[in-house]
Amino acid sequence: MSNQTFDVIVLGAGASGLSAAIMLGDKNLSTLVIGDGRSQMNMAWVENFLGFEEPVVGSHILEIGRKQVAKRGIEVLDLQVTEIVHTDDLVTVKTESASYSARKLILASGQGPLIATAELAGVELVENDEPFTKMKIKIDERHRTSLSNVYATGIATGCASQAIVAAGHGAQTALNLISDLEGKRVHHHQGIPKN
Repeated sequence: MSNQTFDVIVLGAGASGLSAAIMLGDKNLSTLVIGDGRSQMNMAWVENFLGFEEPVVGSHILEIGRKQVAKRGIEVLDLQVTEIVHTDDLVTVKTESASYSARKLILASGQGPLIATAELAGVELVENDEPFTKMKIKIDERHRTSLSNVYATGIATGCASQAIVAAGHGAQTALNLISDLEGKRVHHHQGIPKN
């Protein structure tokens, strides 16, 4: 089992996880996304996503997101996580075929695998007022969990079950993580290129 080390591992390849990965890639942080293919977006019919004039199938948004992530040199692996181990400065994510380590971990595991992923990561859960998910990952205002090097985002944290909200939540989580790494508030704005 090989062990590769990254700045950040994102667990979850839905709207929130991919959005976080895009922001991390733009800041040149070595990032790996591990998803299990169970994103709610695969079944979604989305009529309110900014930038799309017509309704779009959620899987199409994810396909575009995966292309955006790949353009930034980030790989998305479709694997089942079997174990998460915390050591001094690293979090190691183990799958059946390999293990990967990172300085920081973002849990973007969505509604389905939420409890199992949170338990593997060892983060604190609290009651959720969402009718379909009784528990959520407890986060602070900067999306940090009960473990200092683990952040969480999206539906797993009680965020509204809307694609556009989850995507924005993922971007905010990534900016919070980047700000914490740099020790100052980071914004990510780009102007229109001048010809």
